[in-house]
Amino acid sequence: MSNDQADYPPGTTPPPDVSGAAESSAHGRKAKFGVATDLWLPLLPYPDTKEKRLYLRVNEEWRYWDHFDPFVWQSVQSAFSKCTDNLEVAVWYHRSVIVGLVVRSKYSTTECDSGA
Repeated sequence: MSNDQADYPPGTTPPPDVSGAAESSAHGRKAKFGVATDLWLPLLPYPDTKEKRLYLRVNEEWRYWDHFDPFVWQSVQSAFSKCTDNLEVAVWYHRSVIVGLVVRSKYSTTECDSGA
């Protein structure tokens, strides 16, 4: 996806290019970057964890995030179910642990079905 202003409708601003954040540090460690391609949310926590984990497939491997709130879940779920042509989930991770994510828009002329 190009962030060239010519690719966007007049009066809009392209989203920031966050791909360079792959070399940024997360909690003092080098974080890697990718776009999630699959989503998995176990309905009950696994016995070895006390909290639910949100799993996202990033760069061909499953990564997980603990301590997510309902707003995060709703945003990620919308990106995978309602607005697949318009939204994507950008993820920063260290090994298998997600250290940050953002649900961002992809430029598209297709309207998102809000479900309403």
